[in-house]
Amino acid sequence: SVNRFIQEHPRSVILFQRNGCPYCAHVRPLFDAVQEKYADRAGMVSFLSVDVIADPYNLKEAFNFATVPTFIYIKDGIEQTQLRHGSDNKRLKQSDIEKRIEAICV
Repeated sequence: SVNRFIQEHPRSVILFQRNGCPYCAHVRPLFDAVQEKYADRAGMVSFLSVDVIADPYNLKEAFNFATVPTFIYIKDGIEQTQLRHGSDNKRLKQSDIEKRIEAICV
């Protein structure tokens, strides 16, 4: 479960997305690139991508989001930032994700 992932990885980035969503298709390569870039920093930050179609209502309620893609940044097991992108994601850059990661890794 997502809650268990957060307990096991207190500094993490979670992408809530849905397969087939055109907005999610834009941000997924950015998420993958950032995950690859931080792969050598094991233990510093962990990454999880969740397809909300598996349990859309409970996930959206539990994590208080209404649209996908949504990024949640966790520090010390506590949500720090939530970025909802939806149709506005075309402006999102890899550097935007990295800035938030650096903030939770301090």
